[in-house]
Amino acid sequence: MSGPIGTISGTVRDAAGKPVAGASVSITRAPGAVRAVAAVTGAKGRFVLAADEPGVYEIACNAGARGSAGTTIKLRAEAGTIVELRLRQA
Repeated sequence: MSGPIGTISGTVRDAAGKPVAGASVSITRAPGAVRAVAAVTGAKGRFVLAADEPGVYEIACNAGARGSAGTTIKLRAEAGTIVELRLRQA
C-alpha cells in the first residue's frame, strides 16, 4: 500500500449553521470495506482525512447529543474533495 492519494476535508456544522468542535468524523471505503480513517473536528469544525486510493467513500460524523450526519463521495486520484456536514438530531 502506498501513501495517501488525496484528501477529504470539510466542516461540520449544527442545524443553525455554526461550526461544531469535537465531532468525530470517519471515512470508510465503500462498499463494505474494513479500513476506516477517523479525525476529530477542531475549534472551527474543520477536519482533514487522507485517503490511500481513489473510489467511493462513506463519510460519517457523530457529535453525541448534538446529532450526526453522513454522506457518500467519489474521490479521484491525486485530488481533494471538500464536504460540509450538517448535523441532524436523532
